[in-house]
Amino acid sequence: MSPPMSASSVEAARSALLRVIPSVFPWVRHLSAAEREEFAAELLEAMDDAPGQDPHADIHRVVVEWRATARVLAELEE
Repeated sequence: MSPPMSASSVEAARSALLRVIPSVFPWVRHLSAAEREEFAAELLEAMDDAPGQDPHADIHRVVVEWRATARVLAELEE
């Protein structure tokens, strides 16, 4: 298990994640800026390697749930 990240490290990771999310997950274009921030925060939380957690399953769940949200929002835009 890794030691907890400092607040500045978490902020740096969140900022970096927000920069790359659109190229990795193009469907985020349907999310608002606040929703992209929330997605990034949930993704970082899912990456936590705390005992008793399954990061791979948690990351998958976060991505699947947010992609479904983006699909609904895309349909509403039509």
